[in-house]
Amino acid sequence: MRKVHLMTGLSSVALLMATTACSNGDSNDTGEEQQDVSGLNESEPSIDLEDTSNNDDEEVQEDQTDSGGDEDIDDAEEVQEEEVQADSDTNEDDGNESEDMADLRAYYESLAVTSESREVHSNALENLELPGIHENTIIYNGTVSPDQTVSFVFPDDDSEQDFDYSDPLDAEVSDEGHFSVSFGGYDLDEMSEIRFIVTGSLPQEQAFDLPIHSAEEGMEYIQSDANTEEIEESIRPNVQLDDIYENMRFYRVLNVLDDVEAVHFEHTNLGFSHDMIAPSADEELKSLITTTFDEADLEAEDILTFYIVAGGVTTVIEKEVQSWSDEEWARIDEIKEETELEEISKDTLVFAGKTVPNAEVSIINLNPRNFNIRLDADENGQFEANSQDNVENITSDTILYQIVDEEGHLATFEKPLN
Repeated sequence: MRKVHLMTGLSSVALLMATTACSNGDSNDTGEEQQDVSGLNESEPSIDLEDTSNNDDEEVQEDQTDSGGDEDIDDAEEVQEEEVQADSDTNEDDGNESEDMADLRAYYESLAVTSESREVHSNALENLELPGIHENTIIYNGTVSPDQTVSFVFPDDDSEQDFDYSDPLDAEVSDEGHFSVSFGGYDLDEMSEIRFIVTGSLPQEQAFDLPIHSAEEGMEYIQSDANTEEIEESIRPNVQLDDIYENMRFYRVLNVLDDVEAVHFEHTNLGFSHDMIAPSADEELKSLITTTFDEADLEAEDILTFYIVAGGVTTVIEKEVQSWSDEEWARIDEIKEETELEEISKDTLVFAGKTVPNAEVSIINLNPRNFNIRLDADENGQFEANSQDNVENITSDTILYQIVDEEGHLATFEKPLN
């Protein structure tokens, strides 16, 4: 379109110039111009000489029209070039993505455990996502196909297969194929690799040996590249986490979430916690989480980030450490004044005392922190618990008491073990 427009403009202007030149007696140039015009636009009508003297405005208008048309065409060409470049970039991105996927597939194939009778099945690779694992990794997320199940087995020098298949770590898989697992109970820094096993919708199980990389900052929590926000949002309202206060030494939450696999927290100074799920044969206590803090661990406005491993994903929730007002600190001092704790003997392990009426009393073994007891004081503040069954677990010299009154104010005490 641009070439035709320019040629048409040239025909009118050139013809006019030719006619004017002819009137000035420049015969050689006029002949050349007329030849060019004739060749470009044979059907252009002739212009009478008597009209040429009045065509100055038409020349200006013609030139302006041509100039404006050129600008419009230049803009259109720029847009077209941008669209072509965008298409090129998209194609290049698609090409790079295809190359990346091919490289990733080749990498997974290199990790697969194969033999003459066991090849890598395409269904095992279709939706597979296995991020790198590090020596300090605690929470790990990945993806398989929705109809598959996954588990991890760990090295065993005494096994003929080099891995202990008798006690696998099973990971829950969501309907979308996402899985999340806690390695909190395993010493990955002592392993060079672990085995990842996929079953379901496959002719036979498919195993991948995943290398353990060196520890790196920020690798405690390995996220999936998949978008799991919708699943996490459905879980988050069901999580029950009590408030945390600056003088809290023992944190205990019952029924944090149904079917929870693991709970960890992260704190700026404390790092990542152990799995807070307390092992229990009691069905009602299977989602109980507990942890203890040292006296100076927490300060008001600190942030504790909780990682809830459940439903095939990891749901992240932040809790801010709460402070007490001056009036509340005064009430805490009253609890301390009204509390009397009896001496504790390793031979009998009877925990008894008197505190404020109807208080909640928690008793915790500090080192190792391997048991806790919770009971309620009566209306007179009296309480007693016999823990003779835990004699073998008591190796520390100190027992921690945490007492919470009916309004939620809490005070803590340490009692030596005789």
